[in-house]
Amino acid sequence: MWTANGLHISDDSGIPNDSTDYTTLVLIHGYAWQSGNKYNTRVVLVNRRDYPGALPYTEEERAQLLWPSPSEAGAGADETKLATANVDAWLKVRGREVHSLLHELVEKENLPAAEPVKGTGGIVIAGWSFGTIWMTALLASVPLSASAGEDAIDPGKYVRRVVFFDPPFIALGYAPPPNPGYHPLLDTTTPPSARPAAFAHWVGGYYAHGRTAATLHCHPPLPHPHPPPTLDTLTPAERARTQCAMPAVPGVGSDALLLETGLRVGAFAVLKDRALFPWGKGKRQGRGPGPEPEEEDADLAQANADGGGPVAIQNGDGLGVASVSPGTAEKDVQILWPDVEVRHVSCEHSVWDIPWCLWSLKAELERANKAKECVRAVRLVHVRGANHFVHWDSPELALRALVGDEDLVE
Repeated sequence: MWTANGLHISDDSGIPNDSTDYTTLVLIHGYAWQSGNKYNTRVVLVNRRDYPGALPYTEEERAQLLWPSPSEAGAGADETKLATANVDAWLKVRGREVHSLLHELVEKENLPAAEPVKGTGGIVIAGWSFGTIWMTALLASVPLSASAGEDAIDPGKYVRRVVFFDPPFIALGYAPPPNPGYHPLLDTTTPPSARPAAFAHWVGGYYAHGRTAATLHCHPPLPHPHPPPTLDTLTPAERARTQCAMPAVPGVGSDALLLETGLRVGAFAVLKDRALFPWGKGKRQGRGPGPEPEEEDADLAQANADGGGPVAIQNGDGLGVASVSPGTAEKDVQILWPDVEVRHVSCEHSVWDIPWCLWSLKAELERANKAKECVRAVRLVHVRGANHFVHWDSPELALRALVGDEDLVE
């Protein structure tokens, strides 16, 4: 059964060892997590709408993701403008749903308050892979949730961290590398009906990447003695429990429609900018807007890769944190959760679009730091030896990356 906000709590590990200061890790679309007792963590797994147990999207909600016909747009209207507005409205509602879920957990479960200095209590919420879009939607919609009449959760009491968990570059709206590699969902030589299975094999593999776009390992996965693709190791029962193909069916499924239309109108980049630059993209500390953002430099992004170590923004404190505080003028702008940490977790052996996302984000944050732009604090955490399914293959490493205090997890 879904919760009041339409999302579905598919599993809850429960309170660890009767703890009174445990952290609650809320994970959007993770699978097969073990109990979090060792790390004083209660793990709550959440299915998004249209997935088992959650509220299906209505026909009206699904129609918002379809490209509008000329008749729907109206005579002389811009179809792209209408599609952009539809997807934008759709994503705002998804962010409010996640915020409502957190609000419901706090109220009904009597969760321990956060103690940031001790690193205990409160909520860490993470969106895995494509689910990162729900995290940027959450950060972008928090003020909207409050203005809609729902009391905002006090981050000083509960929300400690929002995690982008191994996202592909498309989830944050970055441009692809100059010569994009193999991607089964975009492979026109594979029939649409066969793409979900090809994607499952590909995305669960282990890959060895270099430091540049030209040395990204795209296909096939590494052979023995490296581990086989994660999903190839599952039993039929495990596959049935962890996979749901319908939302990914091209042209029909809600995820497939969001991916297609969202990319077409640039929705994910807009959402990322609202989430990370809530004071306004290009807004500088104590000044008016800065110059127009520079064009994305692929070579700069490549140069920021370190080949598998802790990729981190250094700002003098030795931590993997990109932190630019708002100036006096910007503090008058109503931005809720301004001090909540945003954490980007990447895995060393994930598919190629994961490191490309990391490099692109790192380059953008470094430019923002250099220009003294107002941006949320972002911490970059790297998991060595892990693939995109670290939560299945190495759940302890995943927990350390999500709720721990290490820049390099190995």
